[in-house]
Amino acid sequence: MRCLRILCGIAVTIFCMLDLHHVMAEVFVSMADVETLITTEKFVLDALQTLLRQEQQKLTKALRFTNRIRIRVGDISANATDELRDSVTTFQILKQYSSDFSPFIDSVSVDTFTECKWSIERLRSSHAFPDQEDIGGNADAFARLQLAYRIHPQDIARGRIPGTRPTMPFNSREAFIIGHNQVLNKYFNSAAAWLQAALEIYHEEVEKTGDLPEILDWLQYAIYQDTGNAVRALEITRQVQKIDPTYLNLQINIDHYENVIRDLTDGELAVFRSAPNATEAFDTDSSDYVNERHAAYEALCRGEERLTPAQTRELKCYYETHGNPYLLIQPVKVEMVNKDPEIFVLHNVLFDSQAARIRDVGYEHLKRGRIMDKKEGTGVVSKVRIAKIAFLPESVDPVVAEVNRYIGHATNLDISIAENLQINNYGIGGHYSAHYDFFANVWDPSAPPKGPILNFTIWGDRIATFLAYMTNVEAGGATVFPRLNLTLFPEKGSAAFWYNKFKDGQPDPRTLHAGCPVLSGIKWVSNKWIREKGQDRQRPCGLAPDGFADIADVLDEFGDGV
Repeated sequence: MRCLRILCGIAVTIFCMLDLHHVMAEVFVSMADVETLITTEKFVLDALQTLLRQEQQKLTKALRFTNRIRIRVGDISANATDELRDSVTTFQILKQYSSDFSPFIDSVSVDTFTECKWSIERLRSSHAFPDQEDIGGNADAFARLQLAYRIHPQDIARGRIPGTRPTMPFNSREAFIIGHNQVLNKYFNSAAAWLQAALEIYHEEVEKTGDLPEILDWLQYAIYQDTGNAVRALEITRQVQKIDPTYLNLQINIDHYENVIRDLTDGELAVFRSAPNATEAFDTDSSDYVNERHAAYEALCRGEERLTPAQTRELKCYYETHGNPYLLIQPVKVEMVNKDPEIFVLHNVLFDSQAARIRDVGYEHLKRGRIMDKKEGTGVVSKVRIAKIAFLPESVDPVVAEVNRYIGHATNLDISIAENLQINNYGIGGHYSAHYDFFANVWDPSAPPKGPILNFTIWGDRIATFLAYMTNVEAGGATVFPRLNLTLFPEKGSAAFWYNKFKDGQPDPRTLHAGCPVLSGIKWVSNKWIREKGQDRQRPCGLAPDGFADIADVLDEFGDGV
């Protein structure tokens, strides 16, 4: 059994040490990749089990051969003269080393580890395996989740995430990794709480997964950077000293904290000595990563801000056909969720089979989501958008064409003047920060957009957005409009629809919207951005905005917000 445990350790070490150059993973960006990785994990398990079985067989052969030699050596030692005169024993010894030894050496010399390595490498050449960016991305994701949903790191580490089923708790190494990455990102208050959780979990573990001096050392650093509490930092550093007196920079840290403490007043010392530990000191409003501009967005993500009774009285639900014969038998179920500007939820616009087919077809085309760079006018990868996307032309699958046709009927707009259907799959803590869908310069609508926007001259700007939800989301993942105090939670098969521009063609800054971080579950959405050219019959132009008369008033009140 001890040999088997050793083999398991060696096998996993080989797997973990394989270089990471084959696939640009970005697994944290898309839960679809995580789902595939979980499936792939079975094949990795099969490869490791095959390795262990083969190595166990080699060990068994080695033990048998060793025992035969041990018995014979013991017998000869007891009565060397008589045994050596025994012709049977002599024959057995000669046979063992002339015909048995070479096959035995050949059988135990088979390089099963290399074969296992190549089996896993073959998997990695065609599947997205996580890399260091994924680990860092996960740390950022947990910071977003803590902020948006006011969750304590202790609760996440213990598998207690509000609004979701209990999850598997972290081990001390996993909690340390999150805390360490948050230190590197300068989220010191949050990092200290994660590292405190790692320390507590370490002391509870039967089989230790973390490195105690490492946990303590980064904990003292996070606490000192967060609060300046040199007294607490020195206490923790002294614990490191007891465990490992040779730990890196240990004496430098001790000398620094002792110098700081000597300059403290008695009152300051008393405050630091009575300060709460990192778990109690965690603050979801910490200046580490909170800013006022995002406050409304985060409150909406939590569902804390809603429309007033006066606003909701103006809303209504109705059936709509737009006079289209296609919709006479089954009209569109429309729910007005905001009056000015008008924002609608269209219910039951996607069948489950259509959503599933689009997800299946789109998965092979997913790539890291990009945003439009304001200066260059080109798409760039950004932490503003944590998702993978794909644009699906109708030629990809008949279901895409079928869905496009229905979008045209439901919105009463010319769907031929629209971009390809875009699908989005969000990853761990996946989100899309506040943004506009139109390309226009909100401060100067007369200015042309910067950069090569697809067919802008021919098709014009994005006049409207059709956002369909292809999955339910267990917790989080809402679409929010910070300037409208509006939250839309994902409902599978439904879609949000709104106009991005006033009837006179000016951009409507009130349509600023964002995708909240996914707390639990898998979020798939599809977008159809409909362009403005050729939509005059369906939405006639106006001489003045159909909402606020002056865009500057909105921007002065809320700021640009992007």
